[in-house]
Amino acid sequence: MDPQYKYAGRYEGSWRHNMIELIQRMGYNPGWKPEIVFVSSVNPLIFKNPRDGFEYATDEIMINKDLLPKTETVIIDGVSRTLTYPNEIKVGEEFLMFLNYDSPYGEACVVMRV
Repeated sequence: MDPQYKYAGRYEGSWRHNMIELIQRMGYNPGWKPEIVFVSSVNPLIFKNPRDGFEYATDEIMINKDLLPKTETVIIDGVSRTLTYPNEIKVGEEFLMFLNYDSPYGEACVVMRV
């Protein structure tokens, strides 16, 4: 892609840019502000907002549980199997977080990888 279309380190035509622009225009929920954050620590899991330098620990925020490692037991043809979804999170990975300091449910919600 032509470098003239680069925007803040991401291409303007990318799905990330388009999705964030759409959410900013349409709104996710009143008062929620989308931000790109990155993982600064894995154990304990901490997200850092590069814009203001604030760090969010997972015990202080809501997080999409599908982003975390999990296991589930299923029965296929009468045989019980355990499925493991590693979903490894690495330092430096970027995530989409919504911030709302007025929400009774918590001030931040991590929803997806970007």
